[in-house]
Amino acid sequence: MRRRLRALMGLIETTAQAPLYTNFADELGELRELDAAALLTRDEFQQFRLRAKDFLKAHEDHLTMQRLRRNQPLTPGDLNELQRFLLSHGVGTERAIQRAGEECNGFGLFIRSLVGLDRNAAKELFAAFLADGTHTATQIRFINEILDELTSRGVMDPARLYDPPFSDLAPMGPEGLFSEAEVDTICQLLDLVTTRAMAAQAA
Repeated sequence: MRRRLRALMGLIETTAQAPLYTNFADELGELRELDAAALLTRDEFQQFRLRAKDFLKAHEDHLTMQRLRRNQPLTPGDLNELQRFLLSHGVGTERAIQRAGEECNGFGLFIRSLVGLDRNAAKELFAAFLADGTHTATQIRFINEILDELTSRGVMDPARLYDPPFSDLAPMGPEGLFSEAEVDTICQLLDLVTTRAMAAQAA
């Protein structure tokens, strides 16, 4: 039917029409900044995570943030100051902050999970380990994967050493690449990163 009608379209008489001009004036209402977190999720705690992550990324020069990202020990007052900093800028509520500490085994670990660990601090952590002896290319790649994880997530459970991408390099676990003493050292360094973020909260 379309094909038949298409041949007839050219026979329709056309009539000239006067042009229609418009002159609309734009009226701007009150400008409001969109809350990206509210657009992405309806869960209040997830909104808090998103807002806190963006806010803290924009304020990495804050003294406590620098100490936390550089894996330096914090005092209880440091984390209290960081909590006040978030609250004073309307980022979350006391209830959200309390829940963050409960779910992440400490508010310091929660913040670290959002902003990660400074890569230079992670490299410094493993500098002595890499300098002690000669390591193969695969061993160095394995350590670099750990550095990537710490930079991205801030902390790392030693159990992750047996999961991808680590198991892609060492299918039998880190013991297949390193000596028992070296594996113990790696686990101790990972525990140190976690402990330094937890200690201030537990104090």
